[in-house]
Amino acid sequence: MKLPRPLAFRALLLEFFLLFFSFQASVSITTLEDPDKLLRTAYEHQRAGNFALAKGLCRRILVEFPQYVDARNLYARILAYETNYVEAMSQYDSALVFSGRNEEARFGKAQVLGWMGRFKNAIDILQPLTEEQAGNALYATELAKVLAWSGEHLRAYKEYQRAFVLDSKSEEVLRGAARSAKSLHRKEEALDWYQRVLAVIPFDREAQSEINRLSFSAVNELQLQTSYEAFESSSQNHQLFAADYYLELSDRWKSYGHFSSFSKFGSTESNFGAGCYGVLSYGASIFAQLFVSPGATIIPRFDATTELSVVLMKQVEGIMGYRFFSFANTQVLLFTPGTTIYVSERIWITPRLYLGQASDGSSSTTYHTTLFFRLAPSTLIRLAFFSGNESFRATSIDQIISVRSDGVVAGVRMRVMENLGLELLYQFTSRSASAGSHFGAGTLSLYF
Repeated sequence: MKLPRPLAFRALLLEFFLLFFSFQASVSITTLEDPDKLLRTAYEHQRAGNFALAKGLCRRILVEFPQYVDARNLYARILAYETNYVEAMSQYDSALVFSGRNEEARFGKAQVLGWMGRFKNAIDILQPLTEEQAGNALYATELAKVLAWSGEHLRAYKEYQRAFVLDSKSEEVLRGAARSAKSLHRKEEALDWYQRVLAVIPFDREAQSEINRLSFSAVNELQLQTSYEAFESSSQNHQLFAADYYLELSDRWKSYGHFSSFSKFGSTESNFGAGCYGVLSYGASIFAQLFVSPGATIIPRFDATTELSVVLMKQVEGIMGYRFFSFANTQVLLFTPGTTIYVSERIWITPRLYLGQASDGSSSTTYHTTLFFRLAPSTLIRLAFFSGNESFRATSIDQIISVRSDGVVAGVRMRVMENLGLELLYQFTSRSASAGSHFGAGTLSLYF
Protein backbone atom coordinates (compact mmCIF):
# COMPACT_ATOMS: atom_id res chain seq x y z
CA MET A 1 0.00 0.00 0.00
CA LYS A 2 1.31 3.39 -0.97
CA LEU A 3 1.59 5.92 1.88
CA PRO A 4 0.54 9.53 1.42
CA ARG A 5 3.50 11.81 0.74
CA PRO A 6 3.59 13.50 4.23
CA LEU A 7 3.48 10.13 5.94
CA ALA A 8 6.21 8.75 3.67
CA PHE A 9 8.42 11.70 4.50
CA ARG A 10 7.90 11.21 8.23
CA ALA A 11 8.71 7.49 7.93
CA LEU A 12 11.88 8.32 6.06
CA LEU A 13 12.88 10.87 8.70
CA LEU A 14 12.17 8.39 11.50
CA GLU A 15 14.32 5.77 9.79
CA PHE A 16 17.14 8.29 9.44
CA PHE A 17 17.07 9.13 13.17
CA LEU A 18 16.95 5.44 14.08
CA LEU A 19 20.01 4.79 11.91
CA PHE A 20 21.83 7.81 13.41
CA PHE A 21 21.18 6.82 17.01
CA SER A 22 22.06 3.22 16.20
CA PHE A 23 25.38 4.42 14.81
CA GLN A 24 26.03 6.62 17.87
CA ALA A 25 25.17 3.74 20.17
CA SER A 26 27.56 1.46 18.32
CA VAL A 27 30.33 4.08 18.59
CA SER A 28 29.60 4.48 22.30
CA ILE A 29 29.60 0.72 22.82
CA THR A 30 32.87 0.43 20.90
CA THR A 31 34.44 3.14 23.07
CA LEU A 32 33.16 1.58 26.28
CA GLU A 33 34.28 -1.88 25.26
CA ASP A 34 37.83 -0.84 24.28
CA PRO A 35 39.49 0.61 27.41
CA ASP A 36 42.32 -1.90 27.09
CA LYS A 37 43.52 -0.20 23.92
CA LEU A 38 43.49 3.16 25.68
CA LEU A 39 45.42 1.70 28.61
CA ARG A 40 48.05 0.21 26.28
CA THR A 41 48.48 3.64 24.73
CA ALA A 42 48.72 5.21 28.21
CA TYR A 43 51.52 2.75 29.11
CA GLU A 44 53.38 3.70 25.92
CA HIS A 45 53.14 7.40 26.81
CA GLN A 46 54.27 6.68 30.36
CA ARG A 47 57.34 4.76 29.16
CA ALA A 48 58.15 7.62 26.77
CA GLY A 49 57.88 10.18 29.57
CA ASN A 50 54.70 11.79 28.21
CA PHE A 51 53.06 11.81 31.64
CA ALA A 52 50.40 14.41 30.88
CA LEU A 53 49.06 12.36 27.94
CA ALA A 54 49.21 9.14 29.96
CA LYS A 55 47.30 10.71 32.86
CA GLY A 56 44.71 12.11 30.46
CA LEU A 57 44.03 8.67 29.00
CA CYS A 58 43.78 7.15 32.48
CA ARG A 59 41.24 9.77 33.54
CA ARG A 60 39.28 9.14 30.34
CA ILE A 61 39.12 5.42 31.15
CA LEU A 62 38.22 5.95 34.79
CA VAL A 63 35.32 8.29 33.98
CA GLU A 64 33.54 5.41 32.25
CA PHE A 65 35.18 2.51 34.09
CA PRO A 66 35.90 3.62 37.69
CA GLN A 67 36.53 -0.01 38.65
CA TYR A 68 39.32 -0.46 36.09
CA VAL A 69 42.04 -1.07 38.70
CA ASP A 70 44.96 -1.34 36.26
CA ALA A 71 44.23 2.13 34.87
CA ARG A 72 43.90 3.53 38.39
CA ASN A 73 47.22 1.95 39.42
CA LEU A 74 49.01 3.46 36.42
CA TYR A 75 47.48 6.85 37.19
CA ALA A 76 48.63 6.57 40.82
CA ARG A 77 52.13 5.51 39.78
CA ILE A 78 52.56 8.58 37.58
CA LEU A 79 51.25 10.86 40.31
CA ALA A 80 53.72 9.34 42.77
CA TYR A 81 56.59 9.79 40.30
CA GLU A 82 55.62 13.46 40.09
CA THR A 83 55.74 13.56 43.96
CA ASN A 84 51.99 14.20 44.18
CA TYR A 85 51.85 11.70 47.02
CA VAL A 86 48.50 12.68 48.52
CA GLU A 87 46.62 12.22 45.24
CA ALA A 88 48.58 9.03 44.48
CA MET A 89 47.52 7.61 47.86
CA SER A 90 43.91 8.49 47.09
CA GLN A 91 44.07 6.59 43.80
CA TYR A 92 45.70 3.52 45.37
CA ASP A 93 43.08 3.54 48.15
CA SER A 94 40.32 3.69 45.52
CA ALA A 95 41.89 0.75 43.68
CA LEU A 96 41.92 -1.23 46.92
CA VAL A 97 38.24 -0.47 47.50
CA PHE A 98 37.44 -2.23 44.23
CA SER A 99 40.11 -4.95 44.63
CA GLY A 100 41.28 -5.26 48.22
CA ARG A 101 44.03 -7.83 47.55
CA ASN A 102 45.45 -6.23 44.40
CA GLU A 103 49.24 -6.60 44.70
CA GLU A 104 50.20 -3.65 42.54
CA ALA A 105 47.97 -1.29 44.49
CA ARG A 106 49.25 -2.60 47.84
CA PHE A 107 52.87 -2.35 46.74
CA GLY A 108 52.39 1.11 45.22
CA LYS A 109 50.69 2.37 48.37
CA ALA A 110 53.54 1.00 50.50
CA GLN A 111 56.08 2.79 48.30
CA VAL A 112 54.25 6.10 48.63
CA LEU A 113 53.96 5.67 52.40
CA GLY A 114 57.72 5.08 52.57
CA TRP A 115 58.46 8.19 50.50
CA MET A 116 56.15 10.19 52.79
CA GLY A 117 58.12 9.01 55.83
CA ARG A 118 55.32 6.86 57.19
CA PHE A 119 57.65 3.90 57.57
CA LYS A 120 55.60 1.78 59.98
CA ASN A 121 52.54 1.91 57.72
CA ALA A 122 54.66 0.97 54.72
CA ILE A 123 56.26 -1.95 56.59
CA ASP A 124 52.84 -3.19 57.70
CA ILE A 125 51.90 -3.57 54.02
CA LEU A 126 55.23 -4.84 52.69
CA GLN A 127 55.79 -7.49 55.35
CA PRO A 128 52.76 -9.63 54.40
CA LEU A 129 53.44 -9.02 50.70
CA THR A 130 56.94 -10.51 51.03
CA GLU A 131 55.52 -13.47 52.94
CA GLU A 132 52.85 -14.13 50.30
CA GLN A 133 55.36 -13.76 47.45
CA ALA A 134 58.53 -15.19 48.95
CA GLY A 135 60.20 -15.41 45.55
CA ASN A 136 59.65 -11.76 44.63
CA ALA A 137 62.97 -9.86 44.88
CA LEU A 138 61.27 -6.50 44.29
CA TYR A 139 59.07 -6.81 47.39
CA ALA A 140 61.98 -7.95 49.57
CA THR A 141 64.15 -5.09 48.31
CA GLU A 142 61.47 -2.49 48.97
CA LEU A 143 60.92 -3.81 52.49
CA ALA A 144 64.67 -3.67 53.13
CA LYS A 145 64.81 -0.07 51.89
CA VAL A 146 62.00 1.11 54.15
CA LEU A 147 63.47 -0.73 57.13
CA ALA A 148 66.80 1.01 56.49
CA TRP A 149 65.08 4.40 56.22
CA SER A 150 63.38 3.76 59.55
CA GLY A 151 66.72 2.94 61.20
CA GLU A 152 66.12 -0.81 61.57
CA HIS A 153 69.44 -1.70 59.93
CA LEU A 154 69.67 -5.29 61.19
CA ARG A 155 66.24 -6.22 59.80
CA ALA A 156 67.05 -4.32 56.62
CA TYR A 157 70.34 -6.21 56.22
CA LYS A 158 68.57 -9.57 56.55
CA GLU A 159 66.01 -8.55 53.91
CA TYR A 160 68.78 -7.41 51.54
CA GLN A 161 70.51 -10.75 52.01
CA ARG A 162 67.25 -12.51 51.17
CA ALA A 163 66.76 -10.30 48.12
CA PHE A 164 70.33 -11.07 47.01
CA VAL A 165 69.50 -14.79 46.88
CA LEU A 166 66.60 -13.91 44.56
CA ASP A 167 68.50 -11.36 42.43
CA SER A 168 72.29 -11.44 42.80
CA LYS A 169 72.94 -8.80 40.10
CA SER A 170 70.63 -6.06 41.36
CA GLU A 171 72.55 -2.81 41.92
CA GLU A 172 69.90 -1.68 44.40
CA VAL A 173 70.24 -4.87 46.46
CA LEU A 174 74.05 -4.83 46.47
CA ARG A 175 74.29 -1.14 47.35
CA GLY A 176 71.61 -1.42 50.03
CA ALA A 177 73.32 -4.43 51.61
CA ALA A 178 76.64 -2.56 51.63
CA ARG A 179 75.10 0.48 53.32
CA SER A 180 73.30 -1.64 55.91
CA ALA A 181 76.45 -3.62 56.72
CA LYS A 182 78.35 -0.35 57.11
CA SER A 183 75.64 1.03 59.43
CA LEU A 184 76.02 -2.12 61.54
CA HIS A 185 79.83 -1.54 61.63
CA ARG A 186 80.45 -4.82 59.80
CA LYS A 187 83.38 -3.40 57.87
CA GLU A 188 84.57 -6.57 56.16
CA GLU A 189 81.07 -7.44 54.98
CA ALA A 190 80.51 -3.88 53.74
CA LEU A 191 83.77 -4.07 51.79
CA ASP A 192 82.65 -7.33 50.20
CA TRP A 193 79.30 -5.86 49.16
CA TYR A 194 80.92 -2.76 47.67
CA GLN A 195 83.29 -4.99 45.71
CA ARG A 196 80.19 -6.69 44.29
CA VAL A 197 78.77 -3.28 43.36
CA LEU A 198 81.95 -2.51 41.40
CA ALA A 199 81.65 -5.83 39.59
CA VAL A 200 78.24 -4.69 38.32
CA ILE A 201 79.06 -0.97 37.91
CA PRO A 202 82.84 -0.58 37.37
CA PHE A 203 82.88 3.22 37.71
CA ASP A 204 80.65 3.58 40.74
CA ARG A 205 81.84 6.54 42.79
CA GLU A 206 80.23 5.50 46.07
CA ALA A 207 81.69 2.00 45.97
CA GLN A 208 85.18 3.23 45.14
CA SER A 209 85.29 5.91 47.81
CA GLU A 210 83.77 3.63 50.45
CA ILE A 211 86.22 0.82 49.70
CA ASN A 212 89.07 3.29 50.13
CA ARG A 213 87.59 4.77 53.30
CA LEU A 214 86.65 1.46 54.93
CA SER A 215 90.06 -0.03 54.16
CA PHE A 216 91.71 2.66 56.29
CA SER A 217 89.05 3.21 58.94
CA ALA A 218 88.54 2.43 62.59
CA VAL A 219 86.47 3.86 65.41
CA ASN A 220 89.68 5.32 66.85
CA GLU A 221 92.79 6.21 64.88
CA LEU A 222 96.02 7.89 65.93
CA GLN A 223 98.29 9.25 63.20
CA LEU A 224 101.89 10.22 63.90
CA GLN A 225 103.72 12.01 61.09
CA THR A 226 107.24 13.24 60.61
CA SER A 227 108.67 14.95 57.54
CA TYR A 228 111.95 16.45 56.41
CA GLU A 229 112.64 18.80 53.51
CA ALA A 230 116.24 19.12 52.31
CA PHE A 231 117.15 22.10 50.08
CA GLU A 232 119.77 21.69 47.40
CA SER A 233 121.69 24.90 48.17
CA SER A 234 120.71 25.73 51.73
CA SER A 235 121.43 24.37 55.18
CA GLN A 236 118.14 25.63 56.58
CA ASN A 237 116.16 22.46 56.10
CA HIS A 238 112.56 22.14 57.29
CA GLN A 239 111.15 19.58 59.68
CA LEU A 240 107.66 18.73 60.87
CA PHE A 241 106.12 16.58 63.55
CA ALA A 242 102.34 16.14 63.64
CA ALA A 243 99.83 14.09 65.59
CA ASP A 244 96.16 13.59 64.69
CA TYR A 245 93.52 11.69 66.62
CA TYR A 246 90.44 10.57 64.66
CA LEU A 247 87.16 9.50 66.26
CA GLU A 248 84.42 7.89 64.20
CA LEU A 249 81.18 9.43 65.47
CA SER A 250 78.92 7.37 63.18
CA ASP A 251 79.03 5.59 59.85
CA ARG A 252 78.77 9.05 58.22
CA TRP A 253 80.82 11.37 60.42
CA LYS A 254 84.40 11.39 61.65
CA SER A 255 86.04 14.11 63.74
CA TYR A 256 89.70 14.68 64.54
CA GLY A 257 92.02 16.80 66.66
CA HIS A 258 95.38 18.04 65.37
CA PHE A 259 98.74 19.20 66.70
CA SER A 260 101.89 19.95 64.72
CA SER A 261 105.29 21.53 65.28
CA PHE A 262 107.22 23.16 62.41
CA SER A 263 110.93 23.96 62.26
CA LYS A 264 111.46 26.43 59.39
CA PHE A 265 114.03 29.10 58.62
CA GLY A 266 115.67 28.64 62.02
CA SER A 267 112.40 29.03 63.97
CA THR A 268 110.05 26.53 65.56
CA GLU A 269 106.32 27.21 65.67
CA SER A 270 103.31 25.06 66.51
CA ASN A 271 99.64 24.95 65.66
CA PHE A 272 96.63 22.99 66.81
CA GLY A 273 93.03 22.59 65.73
CA ALA A 274 90.24 20.26 64.77
CA GLY A 275 88.25 19.09 61.79
CA CYS A 276 85.63 16.67 60.54
CA TYR A 277 84.63 14.59 57.55
CA GLY A 278 80.98 13.96 56.79
CA VAL A 279 78.75 12.22 54.26
CA LEU A 280 75.74 14.45 53.61
CA SER A 281 74.21 11.87 51.28
CA TYR A 282 75.56 9.09 49.14
CA GLY A 283 76.24 11.65 46.43
CA ALA A 284 77.76 14.42 48.53
CA SER A 285 80.41 14.69 51.24
CA ILE A 286 81.97 17.55 53.19
CA PHE A 287 85.29 18.26 54.87
CA ALA A 288 86.12 21.15 57.21
CA GLN A 289 89.02 22.02 59.49
CA LEU A 290 90.37 24.94 61.52
CA PHE A 291 93.96 25.33 62.73
CA VAL A 292 95.31 28.18 64.86
CA SER A 293 98.81 29.21 65.87
CA PRO A 294 98.74 32.28 68.17
CA GLY A 295 101.74 34.54 67.76
CA ALA A 296 103.15 32.74 64.71
CA THR A 297 105.43 34.71 62.38
CA ILE A 298 106.12 32.15 59.63
CA ILE A 299 103.24 29.68 59.53
CA PRO A 300 99.58 30.81 59.45
CA ARG A 301 98.06 32.14 62.65
CA PHE A 302 94.65 31.12 61.37
CA ASP A 303 94.01 28.42 58.76
CA ALA A 304 90.42 27.44 57.85
CA THR A 305 89.41 25.01 55.10
CA THR A 306 86.08 23.71 53.82
CA GLU A 307 85.42 21.44 50.87
CA LEU A 308 82.32 19.96 49.27
CA SER A 309 82.31 16.96 46.91
CA VAL A 310 79.25 16.17 44.79
CA VAL A 311 78.62 13.48 42.17
CA LEU A 312 77.99 15.22 38.84
CA MET A 313 77.45 12.14 36.69
CA LYS A 314 78.17 8.43 36.67
CA GLN A 315 81.99 8.64 36.57
CA VAL A 316 82.61 12.23 37.60
CA GLU A 317 82.66 13.96 40.97
CA GLY A 318 82.89 17.73 41.34
CA ILE A 319 84.97 19.35 44.10
CA MET A 320 84.59 22.88 45.44
CA GLY A 321 86.92 24.06 48.16
CA TYR A 322 87.95 27.23 50.00
CA ARG A 323 90.90 27.87 52.27
CA PHE A 324 91.62 31.04 54.22
CA PHE A 325 95.06 31.79 55.69
CA SER A 326 95.90 34.63 58.02
CA PHE A 327 99.61 35.30 58.44
CA ALA A 328 101.25 37.98 60.58
CA ASN A 329 100.78 40.70 57.95
CA THR A 330 98.92 39.08 55.07
CA GLN A 331 95.65 37.27 54.48
CA VAL A 332 95.12 34.84 51.62
CA LEU A 333 91.94 33.36 50.17
CA LEU A 334 92.50 30.15 48.22
CA PHE A 335 89.78 28.91 45.87
CA THR A 336 90.24 25.23 44.94
CA PRO A 337 87.87 23.81 42.29
CA GLY A 338 88.51 20.34 40.93
CA THR A 339 87.04 17.09 39.78
CA THR A 340 87.59 13.37 40.23
CA ILE A 341 87.23 11.13 37.19
CA TYR A 342 86.89 7.39 37.81
CA VAL A 343 88.67 5.56 35.02
CA SER A 344 88.05 2.05 36.36
CA GLU A 345 87.28 0.29 39.61
CA ARG A 346 90.97 0.69 40.60
CA ILE A 347 92.06 3.96 38.98
CA TRP A 348 90.87 7.54 39.33
CA ILE A 349 92.33 10.94 38.49
CA THR A 350 91.86 14.22 40.37
CA PRO A 351 92.89 17.42 38.55
CA ARG A 352 92.60 20.61 40.63
CA LEU A 353 93.23 24.33 40.42
CA TYR A 354 94.50 26.43 43.33
CA LEU A 355 93.64 30.08 42.78
CA GLY A 356 95.11 32.35 45.47
CA GLN A 357 94.41 36.02 46.18
CA ALA A 358 96.36 37.86 48.91
CA SER A 359 95.42 41.01 50.79
CA ASP A 360 98.50 42.80 49.36
CA GLY A 361 97.07 42.42 45.84
CA SER A 362 99.25 39.51 44.69
CA SER A 363 97.74 36.33 43.26
CA SER A 364 98.77 32.86 42.21
CA THR A 365 97.58 29.88 40.19
CA THR A 366 98.60 26.26 40.66
CA TYR A 367 97.73 23.25 38.52
CA HIS A 368 97.80 19.95 40.37
CA THR A 369 96.85 16.51 39.07
CA THR A 370 96.93 13.25 41.04
CA LEU A 371 96.58 9.71 39.74
CA PHE A 372 95.34 7.18 42.30
CA PHE A 373 95.77 3.45 41.85
CA ARG A 374 94.35 0.96 44.34
CA LEU A 375 96.74 -1.96 44.16
CA ALA A 376 94.69 -3.90 46.72
CA PRO A 377 91.76 -2.99 48.98
CA SER A 378 94.19 -1.76 51.65
CA THR A 379 97.03 -0.48 49.43
CA LEU A 380 96.73 2.85 47.61
CA ILE A 381 99.39 4.37 45.36
CA ARG A 382 99.35 7.98 44.19
CA LEU A 383 101.42 9.88 41.65
CA ALA A 384 101.05 13.62 41.15
CA PHE A 385 102.61 16.61 39.41
CA PHE A 386 102.07 20.30 39.95
CA SER A 387 103.02 23.59 38.37
CA GLY A 388 102.56 27.13 39.65
CA ASN A 389 103.14 27.34 43.41
CA GLU A 390 102.97 25.02 46.41
CA SER A 391 99.67 26.33 47.74
CA PHE A 392 98.23 22.80 47.98
CA ARG A 393 100.49 22.13 50.99
CA ALA A 394 101.53 25.66 51.87
CA THR A 395 102.65 26.59 55.38
CA SER A 396 104.36 29.88 54.47
CA ILE A 397 103.30 32.90 52.43
CA ASP A 398 106.08 32.39 49.86
CA GLN A 399 104.75 28.97 48.98
CA ILE A 400 101.41 30.51 48.06
CA ILE A 401 102.13 33.70 46.14
CA SER A 402 105.85 34.31 45.64
CA VAL A 403 107.86 31.36 44.43
CA ARG A 404 107.18 29.72 41.07
CA SER A 405 107.42 25.95 41.56
CA ASP A 406 107.10 22.72 39.62
CA GLY A 407 107.26 19.27 41.08
CA VAL A 408 106.28 15.63 41.27
CA VAL A 409 104.85 13.62 44.15
CA ALA A 410 104.81 9.88 44.77
CA GLY A 411 103.25 8.09 47.72
CA VAL A 412 101.93 4.79 48.98
CA ARG A 413 99.46 4.12 51.76
CA MET A 414 98.84 0.65 53.15
CA ARG A 415 97.25 -1.10 56.08
CA VAL A 416 100.04 -3.38 57.18
CA MET A 417 97.86 -5.25 59.67
CA GLU A 418 94.54 -4.81 61.42
CA ASN A 419 95.86 -2.25 63.93
CA LEU A 420 98.71 -0.71 61.95
CA GLY A 421 98.91 1.47 58.83
CA LEU A 422 101.79 3.17 57.06
CA GLU A 423 102.07 5.97 54.50
CA LEU A 424 105.24 7.09 52.73
CA LEU A 425 105.49 10.22 50.58
CA TYR A 426 108.21 11.78 48.44
CA GLN A 427 108.12 15.14 46.65
CA PHE A 428 110.70 16.83 44.44
CA THR A 429 110.25 20.56 43.88
CA SER A 430 112.05 22.79 41.42
CA ARG A 431 111.79 26.54 42.15
CA SER A 432 112.47 29.50 39.89
CA ALA A 433 113.63 31.95 42.56
CA SER A 434 115.09 29.72 45.26
CA ALA A 435 116.61 26.33 45.85
CA GLY A 436 114.93 23.12 44.79
CA SER A 437 114.21 20.55 47.46
CA HIS A 438 113.57 16.92 48.28
CA PHE A 439 110.72 16.32 50.70
CA GLY A 440 110.00 13.05 52.48
CA ALA A 441 107.24 12.19 54.94
CA GLY A 442 106.22 9.11 56.88
CA THR A 443 102.92 8.57 58.69
CA LEU A 444 102.24 5.78 61.16
CA SER A 445 98.56 5.01 61.83
CA LEU A 446 97.37 3.10 64.86
CA TYR A 447 93.81 1.71 64.58
CA PHE A 448 91.87 0.66 67.65
